[in-house]
Amino acid sequence: MAVDPGADFYILIIDAFDSDLEDLRMRYPTFRWIGVDNIGVEPSQLTRMAFYYDVTEFATSLKPWLLSSLLEIFEIAIYLDPDIEVFDDLSSIEDLARQNEVVLTPHVLRPVPRDGLQVAEESFLLSGHFNLGFIAVSKAASNFLEYWKERLGRYSLHRVSEGYFTDQRWVDAVPALFDHVVVKDPGWNVAYWNLHERRIADTGEAGPTQRGSFLVNGSPLRFFHFSGHRAEQPLTASVHSPKLRVDITKDPALVRIFTERAQRILSFDQEAEPYRWGYFLDGRPIPQVLRTAYWHAVDDAIRTGDPLPPSPFDADAGAAFDEWLSERIEFDLPRIALLWVQFKPDFVASFGELNFDNVRWLPHSLLNSPDFVASARRGDLEVLESMLPRNIRNQPGINLIGYLLGEFGLGVHARGIASSVLAAGLPLSLSPLTAPGHVHQAQSLPGVQSLAYDVNVVCVNADALPQLAQDALWQRIKHQPIVGVWNWELPQMAPEMVACSELLDEIWCGSEFIAESIRSSGAHCEVYVHPLCIEAPAPTKLLRADLGLCDDGFTFGFSFDYRSVERRKNPFGLIRAYREAFQGDEGVQLVIKTINATSEDLYKLGEAVGGRSDIRVIARHWSDAQMRAFYQLIDCYVSLHRSEGIGLTMAAAMASGTPVIATGWSGNMSFMDESSAALVPVTMTEVGVGFEPYMPDALWAEPDASAAIEAMHSLAKNPTFALALGGRGREHLLSIASPQVAGAWMSTRYKAISKGSGRRQ
Repeated sequence: MAVDPGADFYILIIDAFDSDLEDLRMRYPTFRWIGVDNIGVEPSQLTRMAFYYDVTEFATSLKPWLLSSLLEIFEIAIYLDPDIEVFDDLSSIEDLARQNEVVLTPHVLRPVPRDGLQVAEESFLLSGHFNLGFIAVSKAASNFLEYWKERLGRYSLHRVSEGYFTDQRWVDAVPALFDHVVVKDPGWNVAYWNLHERRIADTGEAGPTQRGSFLVNGSPLRFFHFSGHRAEQPLTASVHSPKLRVDITKDPALVRIFTERAQRILSFDQEAEPYRWGYFLDGRPIPQVLRTAYWHAVDDAIRTGDPLPPSPFDADAGAAFDEWLSERIEFDLPRIALLWVQFKPDFVASFGELNFDNVRWLPHSLLNSPDFVASARRGDLEVLESMLPRNIRNQPGINLIGYLLGEFGLGVHARGIASSVLAAGLPLSLSPLTAPGHVHQAQSLPGVQSLAYDVNVVCVNADALPQLAQDALWQRIKHQPIVGVWNWELPQMAPEMVACSELLDEIWCGSEFIAESIRSSGAHCEVYVHPLCIEAPAPTKLLRADLGLCDDGFTFGFSFDYRSVERRKNPFGLIRAYREAFQGDEGVQLVIKTINATSEDLYKLGEAVGGRSDIRVIARHWSDAQMRAFYQLIDCYVSLHRSEGIGLTMAAAMASGTPVIATGWSGNMSFMDESSAALVPVTMTEVGVGFEPYMPDALWAEPDASAAIEAMHSLAKNPTFALALGGRGREHLLSIASPQVAGAWMSTRYKAISKGSGRRQ
């Protein structure tokens, strides 16, 4: 609106009806708000689409109906994705649309380098050559829109293996079938996938929506597509492709574009509403397996001429759909059970074709599947419970529940527990959880996804347990042994957190430091210390240049998560100590790797760095392979933390043979001593106000800066000594934290708790 105040700006809300939008119309009268029932989709088709499509598929499927409805009013209609920002005048689009019916923009304007970096040409073979975050049409495009409606009504699917990529692949046919123009102006649809071919210059004018503020290869930046950009990670261009050819942190124009967008989003104080079509009308969540199964049921009915199955969003409040799901058919099972076996990959792999030998185990498996229990009606669950064999019990093994794919400390810890279970030779079931605001893209682990076994290990901290205890998953495990794996970083734990131990049979910790904190705070169950499970990492094939590090010079490194309390991690103390130790011309460098930093956080880090070219801050998520390379390629890892529950980053560095300088206090002392690491002495201080969740009068450590400086000098000036210290650290760590040690402990502890040694048995 700031660029073209005379434009009519319409917003389609895909999970609201027209009658729901009066409040938005009153609050934001500048925009025209459209409900999903007001764009011409036949009502019964609309409810089917809302159910068999997920939110992305549904949103993309509605584009031709939205455009058609706008063309009933206007000569030209322009569609823009909600993650597109317009920077300059788009009036030239109108002339192009009148002359050519359809206006498209390609993902790239030149062949993509075959260099193994992202984005690769193969991405466009899968997603299509045109990006449909933008399209413009005129009234003459009615034949194209009807063509698009017919396809997207049933085939706006995200099934790349079958050739579908929502709405986009269908438009690859436009050049052969319809009058069109492809815009090759570099200022149109700039995005992470084409930054390598488009140089953006900042003219210095205030405000990103001022005309002419940015140029792209010398042309005005018209609109930028922030696909996959997250405000919580402002300097990660896109979560879809983290390893781009372009490092946006080195480009001032891109830093400005991305950080200003993040600031605007974070300043918008509006809580997101739950997605209307993500739940049945009684509040049960809709799992993807039922969407897929319903799509196939509709597709089969259309092909055979049979009656279409009812939708849960029909006018009868879903009663007919519930009856359809509950209908007892093959093996006297309700239809929902059979759909699960047909379309849930792990059930397909486990059961294949149902027969009289394996069907008797199906009710047990379904009732131990959290997704199934959460989405099934109580009546269907009772039917399955009535079919359980009388002598059935959960099989020996461990159900592991936690942030198993999380790229943060609790996720790393949970995967370590999984490795210990596998090292013990115990059967393992995995139930991944997600933590709001965190990335969950770590490498998957082997194991089935069900609750098939007799002991439950829950890797979430004390403060997250009360909410988890309200989840349907907890209802399936609450009558079995439950172990909590807790992390904590201070000598005392708040009473309300300790009280959560009432929910558990016992607690496992990764260090004696945590265990003593929980015990002394009044835990209601036994607390045990489990060994870490760490293997010597395979040598990396990456080079320093692959991580953006200087090839030469002694390199100190540190890695931390801003969500883990920056004050505790103490990066500013490290920067101060390094700056005092080295003046910048000794051939030494410091690399600080961080995640989940806001633009304000990065600004403060930049101020602390003070323009020193030998101090590098890398603020983005890396893959497992990149993090493994980081620990191996640096010359010394330094952690001047004020407290650590365990200190897994230090352990990762030691396992790589990299020497470690560390605060000589808290959880890291469980795997290091004066012979295996350079320990920095401390003075105990109060935490103080403003560092939640820690109590203000709790104690933590202040590392001795002069000792840290001396240790950094010593290692940088004597690489032979540094290598020897790294070797001793590696040998020591792997002797106490090997899979053999961890597996033996896990086997012993499992036998004890499975026999009923826990508090609640």
